[in-house]
Amino acid sequence: MMVIFVTNKGNEAYNPAKHLTKVWNFLYWKSLGGAGELMIVGDGNYGLKDASHQSLLSCSRKNGCIPPLRVMDGAGNCMEMNGKISGWKSSGFEVVTPKDLRPLILEALGAIE
Repeated sequence: MMVIFVTNKGNEAYNPAKHLTKVWNFLYWKSLGGAGELMIVGDGNYGLKDASHQSLLSCSRKNGCIPPLRVMDGAGNCMEMNGKISGWKSSGFEVVTPKDLRPLILEALGAIE
């Protein structure tokens, strides 16, 4: 899985040791015909109006990471920025992460529930 950390300063490969306690929210897409899975995670500082999932996606695109043009398969929040997932949905995108995907996302983030 490709995991990208997004800020208003740019995108970089996600490193749990460096980024885990900075994660505010994330979006996840399943593999598309061999293209591989993609998760974008961000610190909530997107240089936009808010720290929503929509702002995470917009900032990612502005920085050159163009996720698939389809609804994501998972989303969530780590709003306490302590390495724990605090929610498994995006209200704005109306996406709830299925329970079977949660262990995969937790592992990729290096997080706990």
